[in-house]
Amino acid sequence: MGCLICGEERTVRSHIIPKAIAKDLRKDAPHAIQGSTSYLGVRKTQGGAFSDEILCREHEASTSILDTYGVSFLRRAREAFDAFGPDGFWVENPSPHTLSRFALGIVWREVHAFGEKTLGPYESSVKSHVFDGDEIGWPIMVSRENFTLVGNKPIEFITHPHSVRFADRNTWKFTVLGFSFWIVSDKRGLERLHTEMRADMNDPVFVIVGHEQDYRSVRTLQPLLKRMLKR
Repeated sequence: MGCLICGEERTVRSHIIPKAIAKDLRKDAPHAIQGSTSYLGVRKTQGGAFSDEILCREHEASTSILDTYGVSFLRRAREAFDAFGPDGFWVENPSPHTLSRFALGIVWREVHAFGEKTLGPYESSVKSHVFDGDEIGWPIMVSRENFTLVGNKPIEFITHPHSVRFADRNTWKFTVLGFSFWIVSDKRGLERLHTEMRADMNDPVFVIVGHEQDYRSVRTLQPLLKRMLKR
């Protein structure tokens, strides 16, 4: 099928979530483990899920610039959380527009790599935002999940983009290194979201911290965890 942006037949490997994030997650371990609602048990991975069929070398390179910014943002957020949590903290975000393109780039790759989700009428707008830098204006919030295991400090984990309802709005959500990105894709917007919390327009941006909760009791993760424990 070729590159989904320009049609170039020769495509290259594209990680849905930047490989550097998976590397940060596993630290010194040889691999991380991943689960899915599409199979039982867990699988070992070094770099996370990827596709060899959606982007050519040129357009994959264009997303690597966005991924580099996003990874740097997350590393600053980790340091700020360790220093100033657990209630909330500020993170430097010198290019909110780039962070927005990074977040929506992950959503775009997820949708097109696996074909199980869709951007619907927003396909063209998301694509031009990610690959051409056009404005999209979708509110984005970042939060630090406070999920723990047996009372330890909040864990770091990854979940791929999925649709949720947030403040009665259609929203994309994914989590990287324990930080959740909430992307409000509803045409009504979200006026109630304070400006300082909008990662798509604010520098620095205020990151809120969720209530402490045992990871195994999170309702939305129950179907996934049950399948991971089958083997």
